[in-house]
Amino acid sequence: MIPSSFKKLWHSNRPQIIIFASVLLFLAIFTHNKIFLAGNDASRFAQIEALVDLHQTNIDGSKYSWTIDRVTLEGKDYSNKPPSISIVGSGIYFVLKNLFGWTFQKNEALLVYLLTLLIVGLSTAWLASRFYSSLEMHKNIQHNIRVLATIALATGTILTSFSTTFNNHTVAAALIFAAFCDAMAQKSFRTGIWISLALCVDVVPGALFIPFLALVLFNKKGRDGLVKYFSAVFIGGIVFVALNMLIAGHPLPPKLIT
Repeated sequence: MIPSSFKKLWHSNRPQIIIFASVLLFLAIFTHNKIFLAGNDASRFAQIEALVDLHQTNIDGSKYSWTIDRVTLEGKDYSNKPPSISIVGSGIYFVLKNLFGWTFQKNEALLVYLLTLLIVGLSTAWLASRFYSSLEMHKNIQHNIRVLATIALATGTILTSFSTTFNNHTVAAALIFAAFCDAMAQKSFRTGIWISLALCVDVVPGALFIPFLALVLFNKKGRDGLVKYFSAVFIGGIVFVALNMLIAGHPLPPKLIT
């Protein structure tokens, strides 16, 4: 028997669930399982491997330490990427390694594929479903137009290519879009949570959107909305500092220290 709560969730969110699953399946077909020589994704995988396999925060000794996307601090090399994505990835890798024995040394292609799909692909699928939901607010847009616009976003834009490789941009885009949608819906605290998480994932766009969303909320809810919003942003700021301290012992990401 299917619990009534799941039936209710399905009936109230059926289009969004179908879009989410369809986009994820589409991306599953095209997600890369190789590491690019440019070094961007290699830097993140080096951080993941270092945390789980080497039990250290610097990437010295990682099979991906050759990446050019690194900084040297006190004689040790560190990934120059914001650490949040890599820390989430290390949690997933830790589980997969302990459950199935998969490692980057023996199962690189499989792990690259799964980590990319589970972190980047899921974020894009979520973004697509929220994009469709946002179009529902415009009653003059027909259902088939909303669906086609969502399909175009997920399969025919620069978002598509970025969603098949291990990067932070699509994850940040999903969080920023979620923050914007909640700001328009006057959900101040949730807006602050999403944008502060975006800051942790991609510093520059996350930081740039903080004042913009504050202005949106101020115009809609006045000062009361800003209190809840900046309370959430403050909590996210603590997380931002904590993650950087964990990796490099500094409140800023390694790239911004030197």
